[in-house]
This record gives sequence, structure tokens and C-alpha cells, in this order.
Amino acid sequence: MRVIDIKYLLAMTIVLFMAFGFGAHGLNIDIIWGDEIWSLAFMGGFDPPYSPAQIVATIQELAPDHVPLFYIISAGWGQLVGWSPVVLRYLPLLFGVLMIAWMYRFAVDALNRRTALLAAALMTTTAFVIVYFHELRAYTFLMTFAIIHAWLYWRLTYRRRATRWDWAGLVLTAAVLLYTHSFSLVLFAGLGISHLLFAPRSDRWLAIIIAWALGALLFLPYLPPLLFGDFAFGSSDRANSTFEVLQAFATVLVNGYLVLWAPLLLAFAYYVRQDRSRMVIHLALIALVMCLIMIVVNQQFNLIATTRMRYFLVLWWPFVILFAAGLVAAPRWRIVTAAFLMVWAVSGYFFGRTDGVLDYAGFISVARTYPPMHDYASNLNGKARSTDYLFGLTETDWVNYDRDTMRGYSALDYYLKVRLGIDGEFTDIASKNWEIRRDIEWIFAERPSLLFAYNPQRYQRQTETAVSALFQAAIPCPYLTEKPDLLIQRYVHPLLGCNRDPAPIEYENGIRVLDKAAEYDQQTERVRSLIWWEIPDEKLLREYNISLQIITPDWQNRLQNDRHLDNSVVPWHVFELSTEDLPAGDYRLMLILYRRDTGARVGGMHSSSGEDTEIVPLLDFNVDRSLEGN
Repeated sequence: MRVIDIKYLLAMTIVLFMAFGFGAHGLNIDIIWGDEIWSLAFMGGFDPPYSPAQIVATIQELAPDHVPLFYIISAGWGQLVGWSPVVLRYLPLLFGVLMIAWMYRFAVDALNRRTALLAAALMTTTAFVIVYFHELRAYTFLMTFAIIHAWLYWRLTYRRRATRWDWAGLVLTAAVLLYTHSFSLVLFAGLGISHLLFAPRSDRWLAIIIAWALGALLFLPYLPPLLFGDFAFGSSDRANSTFEVLQAFATVLVNGYLVLWAPLLLAFAYYVRQDRSRMVIHLALIALVMCLIMIVVNQQFNLIATTRMRYFLVLWWPFVILFAAGLVAAPRWRIVTAAFLMVWAVSGYFFGRTDGVLDYAGFISVARTYPPMHDYASNLNGKARSTDYLFGLTETDWVNYDRDTMRGYSALDYYLKVRLGIDGEFTDIASKNWEIRRDIEWIFAERPSLLFAYNPQRYQRQTETAVSALFQAAIPCPYLTEKPDLLIQRYVHPLLGCNRDPAPIEYENGIRVLDKAAEYDQQTERVRSLIWWEIPDEKLLREYNISLQIITPDWQNRLQNDRHLDNSVVPWHVFELSTEDLPAGDYRLMLILYRRDTGARVGGMHSSSGEDTEIVPLLDFNVDRSLEGN
């Protein structure tokens, strides 16, 4: 291997490690947000595993204008490596790094190594592109196969020799792109129009068009559900004018600083004047046609908003290669490219740390106002009980509202139900004090145990209101997490107490006791018992009764309290039985579930021990009369 080859190999290795590092930085920093929740819903991340057929059916139900390939591959990835945010986002990251590598390969074949290396470095330090390296969406997948397809097209157009693998690759990558994202059509339009106008009329000219047609034929099986699933480039209420969209594209393309266009345009103009390369003109034509197609689409369908600059990612690669071609052609190109790359990278660093880049990427900036659900999930892992319910405060109701539009799927559901196996809700900090108190009262009406998570440094008025309401309804337990910026504390009904684990009972009819507790107060001579139920079918409420019985050691029934399940026991209830008329002695409090019509007891099983029983012991206690009359 020549020395120059080794130099470029080492340089590209550094660039690829940088691309991986920049993308990996956000794997577990940004919360899984709205658009990524859609991805999880499509691929079955809320109830894995999903088969390809289930994924297609889910997409057709929730978003029929989407195509399934990325989600099918991601579902397989999730089944292989797990469903946590970090490992799921590794797949877009790996495709992002692969995209950088293949863009280098394309630029080497089309132009030269210097241009290829600089193009790879520019793409790696483009803040807007790096956002999608750790975004659970199809865009790095789309960009990668767009470059692979363009590379194959270039080889077939300009190389003297072509293999059957080149032709097969052109057909297959065309189909892959169609199954990945609808905006891959923009790439085909750019390549197709420039091919008709500019490509050399060789024997392969018509064969390339036939190969594209074959790729389209492979997409035909999915075309009917796409068309009949209300697929249309419909207008959007959030769409902007074409001028605003182009201004936004021009901004994010140069890392947020429009002034960078000046040296780029000057360098490219100098390059074209000095060397009118057919390759560069063809590439510029592809980029121009793709950009014009986007303008026409927006003008015709009123589709693109400045918050949807992700649609332009499919045409990022030709612009970046053209930028690099102009810079390396400048006089004293080493100094010029080194200086510009440094300015470009610094611009990308600062632009990437503003909400501006996230606004252009979608509504990711809104997700920054979500509660830190990833921190909650991480800190509660192994500490949360299945009966827990997390309550907190939020700056935006989006964290709750997603579930209303997505059949129950939301960021809240992912982090709590999928990651922790619990449920929860968040109250907007704009709520009045009485609304916060009301929300807490409603929660305790449904369950006698609650986790409250908050940042003690923020929302102090709302936090004080919530804590006050919690103290009125329950007793506080020791903190599960106690950090300067995160406190998580359990509040429970006094009967349940803090230093105990739930003791569930599974009944053979599907009814479940989530938790139970009892105590005997010698002074008031009362037995108090809390029973917390979960009923799988409402009709069971009218079919079964509950009985609490106080029995003697020889199983004589001395006192009992029977209730219909549909009376006041659901979802939880505190029973009280007076022991004033009981003689001194030892007693046991027992729980029995029986059919209302026949009186037949229902068998149950202790989840912890696996022991079967029809009579569940709740409490052993002693009635002491020795102090009476003193």
C-alpha cells in the first residue's frame, strides 16, 4: 500500500471515529420524544416482538403515508439487542457512520481523495446531520442508501467496466429507498432528470432507466396499501412559504451561519472557472434538480415547514461534496481547507447546542421541556414496584397528550410502562394550586400508593402545593432517589406502611389482589384492613362478594363483614371491624372471595410463595382484657 493511501486511510479512520463519537454523545441524553415514539409504535417497541406483517398493519393504521422497511429492520435489531433507548439508537448511529464512509467512497470515485476526505469531515461536523445519528428515525438509513444508490449509478454511468453486482445493487437499492421513505423519490427525480439531460448516451444509458423501473416493480406489492391508506402529499397547517423553507435549508446546510456561504460560493466559482469538470457539472445538476423538486413539492402541496428540514437530508450529500470540491481547488488549498474546516466545526459545535437546530429538526426542542423521563427510569430501575404510580410536574402536556393521538403510545408510556412496568401522569406547571391538589386526590382515589418525582431547584410553588396535598392523603417514605436535581419519594396509605413489599393474590377467575394490609388498634378495639383490587372484567363485580372474617384458632367464625365487589371495594377500600364484643384471646383476620349466587369460594394463589388457598390470612392479633376496669 502506498504511503499516500495510508495517510488517507488514517485520516478517514479519525473522521469516522469522530462521527461515531459525535453521534454517540446524544444516545442517552435526549429523551425519546414524539417522532421516536411513532417509530417505537410502528416497530412494536411497546409490546414486542412484532412480525413484519404486524408492523405493516400498525403503520397502515397509525400513519398510512409511511413505508415499513426501517421499522422492520429496527424491530429485528430490538429483538437482538434489547429495547432500551441507547441500544435502539445505535442502529441509526451505525448507519450514520456508514453514510460518511460511503460518501467518501463516492467522492473518491467521482473526483479525488482530497475532496472525498474534506467532504467526509464537513458532513461529520454538520450539526443538523449529527442530530439524526442518535434519532430513532429512518433518516440516516435513507441518507446511506441514497449515497450507495448514487455511487452505483455513477459507476454504471462513467466506469468502463460494470459487474452484475453493480446492476443488482442499483435495482435493490432503488427498492430499499422506496421502502424506506417517500422522499427518496426526490433522489430518483434528481438522478433521473440529470440522466436524461446530461449522462453520456452509451449502451448503459437505457439499461439504467430499465434498472430503475425494475426497482419500482419491487415496490409494487406495497403500493396498494400506500395509495388506499389515504396516502397523499396533503397540505400542512405548519407549512411555510417556499422562501422561508429555502432560507431555513440554506441556514442548516452551513451550520447555522449564512455568512459561510460566501467563501463556499467563491471557492466553487473559482473551481468552475479553472476546471469545468464534467463530473462536477453533473453532480451540481443533480443537486440543483433535487432542490428544485423540493421547491415544486412545497409550492404545489404546501407540505414542508421550517421544522421539517429533515426532508432535505436526502440531498445533503451532493451539496457537501460540491463544497469540498470548491475548497480543495482554491490556491493554497491546505491552508484554506484547514482554516475553513476549523470555522465550520466551531460553527457546528455552537449551532448544535442551541434550540435552533432542534427546531429545524422538528419539535425535538419541545422534548427538552419534558420531565427527565430517562433519569426517572434509570433511577427507579430495580426500585419501583409493579403497583407504583409516578406523579410529577411538566412544562408541556405533550408528554401526556401523545397517548391521545397514538392509541395509548407516549413518551410517558415508554419510560414508565415499557421500561419500568408502572404507570403515571404529569401535571402542567401552569395548573392552579387547586388543580394540582385535585389531580393528587384523583390518583389516591384510584390507588393508595404514589411516587412523586421532582427537581427541588425548579417549580418550587407547584412542588410545595403537591407535597402539601400528598401529606394530607398519605405518609411519606424514605427517598428512593435523593440527588441535588432529582428527588423521588414514595407516599402510601398509613396502613400499607413503607417497610414492606406488596403481597398480591391471583384468583382463578382473573381477579387480583394487588396489595393488602391490616392492623389491630387495642385502644379503639378496631381491626382495620386495606384491600386493593384489580378486576379484569366489570361483569365480575356483580358476580362475586368479598368477606372479611375474624376467626378463632379452632376456626370458629366470630365476626365478619361481607360486601359486594361493585359496592365500594373497587379499586381499594379500608374495612373496619369492632372487637368490643369479642372475649379475650387470639384471633385471625381472614379474606375470602366467593360467588354471590352459590356462595362457592374462589381459589387464589400467593404470587410470592405459589401457595394455593381459598382463605387468605391477613392478620394475627390478640384481644387483651386484662387492663379493663383498672
